[in-house]
Amino acid sequence: MTFPLWILLLPFILFLFVALVFVFFNLFHMARFGLQTVKTTIILGIYILSSLVAIGGIAILLSLFDWMDTVEFGSLFMLSASIL
Repeated sequence: MTFPLWILLLPFILFLFVALVFVFFNLFHMARFGLQTVKTTIILGIYILSSLVAIGGIAILLSLFDWMDTVEFGSLFMLSASIL
């Protein structure tokens, strides 16, 4: 039985959506209820910048794969059995 690799992206996209909801939740609460100082602005900037760097790195790494390729389901277990 074979399946395309792009199916593995579906749970990852769901994870990214949930993470994005948490990022907006955190940003809103830091901006709304945090102290309105220069330190808060710097922390918000670092948080946004590090999130963008992480997403950009993930996008670059994921672009290296051929997601239209297929994998045989049985070969995954045969490979792990041969390693043992």
